Amino acid sequence: MANGVWHSELKCLLELDKPDLGLSNSTISVTDLIEELLQPVATRRRDLLICAEKALDRKCKAEMSGVKSPHMYVRRHRGPDGVLR
Repeated sequence: MANGVWHSELKCLLELDKPDLGLSNSTISVTDLIEELLQPVATRRRDLLICAEKALDRKCKAEMSGVKSPHMYVRRHRGPDGVLR
């Protein structure tokens, strides 16, 4: 699972393992951004999130394992402590 993805519109790395997505010094509304990211891929631009490695012109793990697309999505899951992430 990736903890960082490249946002193709904002042109920045989002750190998904941080509550503020790594945007603490930004004027971007994190709440609005999280809402956008959690939209189904069918209702948002498919190329909105890209593997961070691919954004740096390197091969991402998915491509190395045979997956052709560098595009990514976000899913929520409940951790071992019961907290929804």
